Amino acid sequence: MTESVAQSLKLSPSRARWLVGITYPALIAGFALDLAFDPQQSPFDLVVSALKLAGLIGCLVIFLTTFSFTANAPEHQIDERERIERNTAYFLAYQVVIAAVFLLFLTSIAVRLFTAWTPSVMVLEELLTLIGIGGLALPAAILAWRSTADEEER
Repeated sequence: MTESVAQSLKLSPSRARWLVGITYPALIAGFALDLAFDPQQSPFDLVVSALKLAGLIGCLVIFLTTFSFTANAPEHQIDERERIERNTAYFLAYQVVIAAVFLLFLTSIAVRLFTAWTPSVMVLEELLTLIGIGGLALPAAILAWRSTADEEER
């Protein structure tokens, strides 16, 4: 790798998995609670904001790790094994993001058919923000999650 890896945040695979395991549930829970309760009258407003902020900061940290630099490295900077792992991570991230968007639109159609509530533009914007921010760090999160113990020196 090049010097850009030296400037990245070096986490062991176990710490990176721990970070991924905290970040994505916090991000999803924050946005889910935000949708479940009226933001103007919610007693959980501070908790929702803390969860969303923890998820966003966690995604930023994941994005700054060596796993993200591996995920975004040019072809000539990584070996064949890393290239295969990277391509697999991007393919899985693509599947997750597309499935999330598809589920979002199916759910919004079902909600409109079976209830009187129609998701507002702000609600859809919040959900697309969740998918977008989560999707940006997802290839690095997948690489971190799937890394093995023999890579502990990262």
